Amino acid sequence: MLRFYTILCPLDFSEPSRKAVGYAASLSRRYGARLYLQYVATPLEGLYVVPELAYRAEQLHREAQSQAEKELKSILESSQLQGISMEPVVSRGKPHEEILAVAAEKRVDLIVMGTHGLGTLDKFFLGSVTEKVTNRSTIPVLTVSPAEHGAGLRPEGTQLRRILCPVDFRAAALRPLEYSLSLSEEYEAELYLLHVVEEFSASELTVAASLAIPEFRLLRLQEARRRLASLIPTGVPPRCEIAPEVRTGNPAEEILKLGETLHVDLIVMGVHPISPLRAQFFGSTHYRVLRQAPCPVLTVPAA
Repeated sequence: MLRFYTILCPLDFSEPSRKAVGYAASLSRRYGARLYLQYVATPLEGLYVVPELAYRAEQLHREAQSQAEKELKSILESSQLQGISMEPVVSRGKPHEEILAVAAEKRVDLIVMGTHGLGTLDKFFLGSVTEKVTNRSTIPVLTVSPAEHGAGLRPEGTQLRRILCPVDFRAAALRPLEYSLSLSEEYEAELYLLHVVEEFSASELTVAASLAIPEFRLLRLQEARRRLASLIPTGVPPRCEIAPEVRTGNPAEEILKLGETLHVDLIVMGVHPISPLRAQFFGSTHYRVLRQAPCPVLTVPAA
């Protein structure tokens, strides 16, 4: 069974960030993991190039860091972190770079962080910190969005009753499935495996031309169900119920729709690295789910 021994939770003191602390604390307590709470101070680089403004920039930075340290101290003293082995980390630089650097230095097993959902203009072009971290991290990242309904986070700790794991049959899907099975066993949760059959590609239309379209669609669905069922390992504990589900349509929409319908507490999915800019213009199943999911999303990298 997979375990988490060290967890990193970056903070920006926003509401999603504070929710993320709750999940990080609960998981740390559940697994007996050491928790690192990180704040990254971002320099006002644009002002340093103007000599007259350099002093003011440094003053603003000191004021912001002083306020952040007070916020961090308040969180560290909160009741939800009592009894947990933890350590604050304060660094300075580009947030996503500092987060990944600390994760590597501390040999972290899991990053837990909030996401602000649909970003502002600068995030549109540059990608949010969360998206950069999930796109470049070599370890799993648990993200908590503003849309998260909080059903899995309770006073007594995180309760995972239903887990949803989308599968696309690529080799990279095996790692998310491994994490899903492990979490399902740990929390005795129901696990739903979902594969979404998209619309016909050009090559499939060529094949479909020799068959009736409804018959060809039925063949695709039958094959998807067979492949999905084959991924369920033998010897799964009886308390871990696994339900394969095949749907047709847009993958992101179907994942979000099923997540809402089942009131799942966690979505576990793989990520295939692409640039945030490309995802914004051309779309990405992972990025859409990350922003709009009604529950936390555990992103598991391909390697």
